[in-house]
Amino acid sequence: MHCTIWPHIQGNKTHDNQERNVKMAQVATTTASVRDIAVSVLSSIGNWFIKVGEAHSRSAKFEEMNNLTDVELATKYGINRDQIAAYIFRDRMI
Repeated sequence: MHCTIWPHIQGNKTHDNQERNVKMAQVATTTASVRDIAVSVLSSIGNWFIKVGEAHSRSAKFEEMNNLTDVELATKYGINRDQIAAYIFRDRMI
């Protein structure tokens, strides 16, 4: 609807609505960006804890196996002492 009596009113409303839409889009974009950054940071922290946990369990397994005798290693795991690291990291080896 075009206002013929007060044309400046129609123009101002349209301009105000456009300005408000731009501001709302900016807020939505900023909020999404902050959320994405927060998710990324928390994901990185979670991955770090997983890697620390894996490293701890591997080092504990290495110490446990290293404390066995050669006969126990051969009997229990079927490996020699020089194969302990390869055995522990077998899921990471190609």
